[in-house]
Amino acid sequence: MALGGILFLVLLIISAASFVIPSSYAAGFDLSELKAYYPFEEESGDLINEAANAGSLESIGIGADGQLEAGVVQGQTGLIGSSYFFPKTTNGQVTLGTSKSQFRFLHDSPTMTWSTNIWIKTSSATSQTLFSTGGGSTSDVGMDVFYDARTVEEKIGVTVPQGVLFQENIVNAFTPRHTLSADGQWHMITVTHDHNLATNNMIIYLDGAFVTAWTKSSTPPVATNHHEVATIGSYAGSGVSSFFAFNGNLDEFSIWNRVLNPSEILDLYNNGDGLSFIDNNQVIGGEIIPIQTTSLLLASAQTFSWMIPVVLSVLGIGLFVVSRKSE
Repeated sequence: MALGGILFLVLLIISAASFVIPSSYAAGFDLSELKAYYPFEEESGDLINEAANAGSLESIGIGADGQLEAGVVQGQTGLIGSSYFFPKTTNGQVTLGTSKSQFRFLHDSPTMTWSTNIWIKTSSATSQTLFSTGGGSTSDVGMDVFYDARTVEEKIGVTVPQGVLFQENIVNAFTPRHTLSADGQWHMITVTHDHNLATNNMIIYLDGAFVTAWTKSSTPPVATNHHEVATIGSYAGSGVSSFFAFNGNLDEFSIWNRVLNPSEILDLYNNGDGLSFIDNNQVIGGEIIPIQTTSLLLASAQTFSWMIPVVLSVLGIGLFVVSRKSE
């Protein structure tokens, strides 16, 4: 084998041993109908919708990037890499773009299917909104996902209001009391909805496990825009009370225009480690670092250059290299 080929193999072996893709990277996960994905890795600036960068062909795009209010703190330790801290104040939410139509697939069709998946960490025993397009009233078209950690409640809830025309809900879903305590640990909340089914249209999962299922009302959805621009960390809309705002950390939030099946949800939970959809990236020491093949080889060559003569010597070609360098 030529010397160049042996050197390449040596460096390839070293790089493979030194840069192992972490178990939290979701290689091969079906990203079809992934509309928005927020890994919360930004240290400053806007919250970026990374669905397209993750490989989704159905991403909403930059229109769903988030603008932070002053109370939101970036760069906090997350389940994977970084997370955002939400302070449960009137200036503690992220507003996802300016459109009131980009998330209407969550409420507007009699054949709608969707899923949301988010990791939360909170020690606050209060009522807290995770994601909202409605505004919290049955007269507001849209949907809201919330976690009520008050002692009298301790449940996860999802409300899909019908709108002004009907003044009732398409479906409300609530888990039993004491489903999730505010224990300061990371927990994954997943909601799926399939309006085509006769029963059990909305299902709530906690940490990858089924918790409860609810059946839709007889009221049909209305094909109109949502009442407010979508928000993370509080009810959508200006001037909302901090009572409903989230207090804690959020990470790895994804929104889908399809139903995630139980096997996929278990994969996302990943024994409590979660999964990241960002490809050709690696989580090292709490940071996501882009990894390219060429940089792997160069970094390995620089880091382990002292090993090359030893390896070559073992292979019986050390004298040849020395004689070439001395010419």
